[in-house]
Amino acid sequence: MSGRSVFAIAAREFRGYFDQATAYILLVVFLAANFFFFFRTVLMTAEASLRPMFELMPWLLLFFVPAVTMRSVAEDKAQGTIELVLAQPVRESEYLLGKFLGMFGFLGVALLGTVAAWFALAAGGQPHIGSAFAQYAGTLLLCSALVAIGLWASATTRNQITAFIVATTMTFLLMAFNLPIVLQGLPPVVATVAQRLGLLAHHSNITRGVLDLRDIVYFLTVTLAFLSLAYVFLQRGRRNPAGASFRKLQLGVLGILAICVVVNLLGRNIRGRWDLTPGGAYTLSGPTRALLGGLEDIVTIRFFASRNLPAQAEAIKRDVEDLLADYAAVGGDRVVVRRLEPVAGNDGGAEAERLGISTVEFQVLGEDEFRSRQGYLGIALQYADGLETVPFVQRSENLEYELTSAILAMTRPTTTVVGLLGGFGGPVHDTDLARFVSQVSATYSVVSVDLAADTAAIPDSVNVLVVPGPTEPLTPAAGAELRRFLDEG
Repeated sequence: MSGRSVFAIAAREFRGYFDQATAYILLVVFLAANFFFFFRTVLMTAEASLRPMFELMPWLLLFFVPAVTMRSVAEDKAQGTIELVLAQPVRESEYLLGKFLGMFGFLGVALLGTVAAWFALAAGGQPHIGSAFAQYAGTLLLCSALVAIGLWASATTRNQITAFIVATTMTFLLMAFNLPIVLQGLPPVVATVAQRLGLLAHHSNITRGVLDLRDIVYFLTVTLAFLSLAYVFLQRGRRNPAGASFRKLQLGVLGILAICVVVNLLGRNIRGRWDLTPGGAYTLSGPTRALLGGLEDIVTIRFFASRNLPAQAEAIKRDVEDLLADYAAVGGDRVVVRRLEPVAGNDGGAEAERLGISTVEFQVLGEDEFRSRQGYLGIALQYADGLETVPFVQRSENLEYELTSAILAMTRPTTTVVGLLGGFGGPVHDTDLARFVSQVSATYSVVSVDLAADTAAIPDSVNVLVVPGPTEPLTPAAGAELRRFLDEG
């Protein structure tokens, strides 16, 4: 393959967009729609983050990329210029790769225009550079896959409108694999396959500012698959479709497609993630790492997840498995993670019930109505004689806090006692205070402390005293008792 030929075709394709008014119209429409929806959302949320823009990006690219790619090969076929190009010492693979790079470069220019949104946020806030880098890098990978789809669609026909419709339809099908309305009506096994092959599921991590190796592999394999298909359609007009060489080419491309599908279906076992969010929001925190590194005995974590969970729970299951893999990696031989697929009535189900993990009902859309399906999605942690459970994982955002708190409660030799000072005009029926007490009680022992009487004292068992905003002055005796407590450390 000649790099010079590829570069020449790519440069010609890239310049061609700026030689006609259509490209400028596409850019203006794309950027105007992007900024309109983005700043509309930002004004409502008052959050200095590009995440709303990248959550919408696949839907804008659904129409923008096919509009960019529809003319690439179809126009050359209609005008006959493809025969002139390939009559030169240029291979079909060089022609396709040059076209791909030229269109990818044009999309890069379009994305570069959206950087203005980051500067607008920076003028009034502090958007995180690391998150933005991950979001742009991931979106470039998404563009790579969509350009390959558009190039394939353009190679199948001489008509640009047909190429646009084919590319838009194929892209929408890959996106629809992750739409709840579609997943709810599919059998569990089929829904799981669709979830792993859908574009939106792999784009969701990108919007958070996390680059996951599985998502990178997905977009690269989609790019490879559709470039291979484009090559087959390009060769179909230049080789005898009934010839042995063309049949071998078809078999080779089918093999590539099969490998791409299998890699993504088994991609859950691929590990590697770069969390570029502020403070590594999706990476184990320092206190968790310190706790796991100081374990004196083995912590066994059992993750009970039914085999045929509804597709809506698959994303949560994936996040839980990622988190538990991080716990196992940091804890080494002191953390044992077991993944079980219990069924009500079998040994796995009996073990789950014994450990306090009960079945929950998931709503699944059947042929004509919603149906309930029972399943397990919970975690049990054991350390020595201690047992803590998360009976049902509804969300994964605060799961690290729950698991680390559970491990801390089991491994701490003595329970820290938190005293809550009452009286003196402090809040009594305050919602925030009640929520605070509820959270603290999950890890520590909370007791009430009353210093209204002159002879009252803070119990010796209290390690930490919380004074929740009194509005009345303390009595001299209460002030003296507080000073004594502080002086004694």
